[in-house]
Amino acid sequence: QAMARLSHPHVVAVHDVGEFEKTPFIVMELVEGKDLHQVPPRSLPVIVDLAGQICAALEHAHSHGIVHRDLKPENVLVGPDGVAKLVDFGIARSMASRLTGEGQIAGSVFYLAPELALGQEFDGRADLYSLGVMLYELTTGALPFSAGDPLAVVSQHVHATPVPPQAKNSAIPPRLDDLILRLLSKRPEERPDSAAAVQQALE
Repeated sequence: QAMARLSHPHVVAVHDVGEFEKTPFIVMELVEGKDLHQVPPRSLPVIVDLAGQICAALEHAHSHGIVHRDLKPENVLVGPDGVAKLVDFGIARSMASRLTGEGQIAGSVFYLAPELALGQEFDGRADLYSLGVMLYELTTGALPFSAGDPLAVVSQHVHATPVPPQAKNSAIPPRLDDLILRLLSKRPEERPDSAAAVQQALE
């Protein structure tokens, strides 16, 4: 239902839902291509372009009151034409709701915004944090926070200061380095206000 409310060139369309022999199903748009985890882009101009497309999709979702909450490379499909499509709103929630339940952490731990990890109120800026993690990973080839234990990764999201991406890849321009670090701010109010603002900065 969350996905069906969205109609955007960078969001995979939902055509129908139903049930067959007591098994629910979703009929979705077929996207030819691979996800960003399977085929990560290497050049900075392509990375910036794809991030801009993701921002356009997020701005559309957020304007409809929907936060994705599981933004990661596996959930961005890129077709042969270079068009990105945001998929898997499986844990998407209205901005008016809270986390899925007491003690549950939604989303993939490596891309999880601190406020989601702590079960606090959230809005679209939680997705912007995840976008910052993705941009960090795509531009440096490494995650800003990693550990063998998921709880250790969560603790880093909440407490640790990331190494500036430019320290890992000197080709990253200062303005892009600054944008990524702003997206990774622990406090939502210190991040850009909206996906549209991020898209404008990327342009």
